[in-house]
Parts: sequence; structure tokens; C-alpha cells
Amino acid sequence: MDTAIRADRPAHALVVDDDDLVRTLATRVLELAGLRVTAVADARDALVRLTAGPADVDLVLTDVEMPGALDGLALAADLGTLAPWLPVIVMSSSDEALGRARILLGVVGVLAKPFAPQVLAELAWSALKPPASARGGHAGFGRPGATGASRSALGRTVAGCATVAT
Repeated sequence: MDTAIRADRPAHALVVDDDDLVRTLATRVLELAGLRVTAVADARDALVRLTAGPADVDLVLTDVEMPGALDGLALAADLGTLAPWLPVIVMSSSDEALGRARILLGVVGVLAKPFAPQVLAELAWSALKPPASARGGHAGFGRPGATGASRSALGRTVAGCATVAT
């Protein structure tokens, strides 16, 4: 079954934020909302995790501004190319960064920090819910214009990117 949410397991979110407090809060909120959560501190680690188990991740929630060679905007852009079926929500305390993400990257949601826990939970479930046209089992509902890309191909592609993005 190649749909973003599988009936045999809870939806799985990957939370990416360099701030321990925000990462912990987002993780707890999503867990209380019924999602399984993996949390990482940087975008490069997120790509490594996706390489290890891309078929297991249903949603990515990433901070926009993070230290290192690969920030949240770069991660979202890479995932837009490598995994267009994977919904991405970006979060930031910068209105400018959120605006760039919304316009340039085609993410499914933007979240301004600080955020109310209920807003995060509702945005996550909204991003995981396929549009009516995709409910027949189509895996490509993560982003506008997404196709049902092969998750095994994503694993091979992300593996190559993770080694380059050091």
C-alpha cells in the first residue's frame, strides 16, 4: 500500500528543529494528537533518517532557520524534488522566512513561532488528510502537483544527497 497514511499504523511525523525546547514541545503535541514522532536537531540528520526509512514517514515538520550547510528551506526544497508526495510544514519566528517558504517551496503549511499546541495538531492532521481527488489510494497528495513517486527511489536519491550535504 503506497499511501501517505496507512491503516495498520499511526501516522509518523519527522520533527526537525535545532532548538531543544521547540523540538520537545512539537514532539509532545504531535504525540498527544496521536502521531508517532521522530525528532532530529538538523536537516542533514533528517535526510539521513529519511534514507533509513522513507516509507515510514508521513509528514515533515521543520524549522526554517537552522545552523549548518542545510537549513529548513533547503530541506523543504530537496523534499519537494525528491519526495513530492511527502507533506512538509515549515515553522519559524520570522515572517519573512515563512513567506519565502510558502511562495517558493509549495509547502503544505506554515507555522509561526510561538504557536499554540492546538494549532500545530490541527495543521498536522490537515496536512495528512488527502484531498478528495486523492482518496482512492493515490500517494501524491503531499504537495500541489505531487506524483506518486516511488519511496524506494527516494531512499536511493536521499542517500546521495545526504553524503553531499555535509
